[in-house]
Amino acid sequence: MGLNIPDGLSKSCVRLALLLAVLCASLPLRASFWDPNGERQMFQSIVFAQTMTDFGAESYRSAVKSTFAAFEHRTGKKLAPGEKRLVGLKVYTSSGEGLETPLNLTRAVVAELMARGYGMEEIFILDVGEQFLRETGYLPRLSERKGRDSFGGVPVRVLDKGDMWDKTWFYENPLPMEYSSELSRQVMFDPEAERSDETRRSYLPAALVSQVDFWINLPVVTDHPAMEISGVLANATLWNVSNRSRFFTSPANAPVAMAEIAAIPELLDNWALTILSMERFQFIGGPVFNSNYVRSDPVLLASIDPSVLDAWAARRINAYRKLVGFNLMNSPPFAVSFARMVGVGGSNADLVLWVTPPGTVLDPCLSNPDKVTEQARKVAKPPLFWPVQ
Repeated sequence: MGLNIPDGLSKSCVRLALLLAVLCASLPLRASFWDPNGERQMFQSIVFAQTMTDFGAESYRSAVKSTFAAFEHRTGKKLAPGEKRLVGLKVYTSSGEGLETPLNLTRAVVAELMARGYGMEEIFILDVGEQFLRETGYLPRLSERKGRDSFGGVPVRVLDKGDMWDKTWFYENPLPMEYSSELSRQVMFDPEAERSDETRRSYLPAALVSQVDFWINLPVVTDHPAMEISGVLANATLWNVSNRSRFFTSPANAPVAMAEIAAIPELLDNWALTILSMERFQFIGGPVFNSNYVRSDPVLLASIDPSVLDAWAARRINAYRKLVGFNLMNSPPFAVSFARMVGVGGSNADLVLWVTPPGTVLDPCLSNPDKVTEQARKVAKPPLFWPVQ
């Protein structure tokens, strides 16, 4: 089946982009969660699904406990302390309050990790900006700070403080920089600066590459003008690197960058699992939160395969867009198609193998993502709008 290339992105550019060297240093072998010889591929398109009766703390705790058990039984991998005794949780807060990774989900994941032997100080929560981490409740408001910042005692790390980047680990893309950062303003007045490696590099969080036993992705789904869908792949890639803004005005390059970053072995091999709550997702107008376009499905999904989750979520978004009368996004989104090309996962939501707890019935939204009959699931949570960084 052919791939429709978006305007401005030639097939030769795609081939060139997919062949870019993402790491420019020869590094020693290191232990990782997944065997680098294709072990992840054994679990492509498998999705663990839980029906949620509500989104309270107890419901999340029960669902996460069941999800961890199903993952361990199916894969033979333990979500338990290894030699590094450290685990990272990548949350999403960049749309502000109303469209953040549900706090009850994060609490449930922390509780389950602690039940498996991790101490509170051996878990950390990670996201882009301090402002939104505070606004969404992952960090206390400045007026409420008492001692060291944390989320219920769990350390919170802020990517944009800059102390998590390691010059060894980066993704390189020749796309010119956007003109909003300090470095890009230097380029405007000094053309020679544009030739600097720094303008082409997006650094990876070193903790997720080399310091953890494994890390878990906890994304939120919304649409995005450049990425099409900001969900599983986006949270692990462009919302997880430095110098990301240059991609957010480039629909021709953002999907390729998402796929290439996701395929970096040193990042992928420690990425144990994605857990996606559909408590709140936005089908148009993102990434700025707008409650008019937020919906909710009563399911919690988890998978080793990030691409197939985004493929399914895109069809769910399109179902609501069609109902309301908006244009549909590509299905699967371009980033999903590119990710399949580089071996990150599957792209066909019809081929999902749903794994549910014994005796439970598959929720209709899972097997029929294109079907919605009403809008009663709208989520109205103030404030109506938040700026996005």
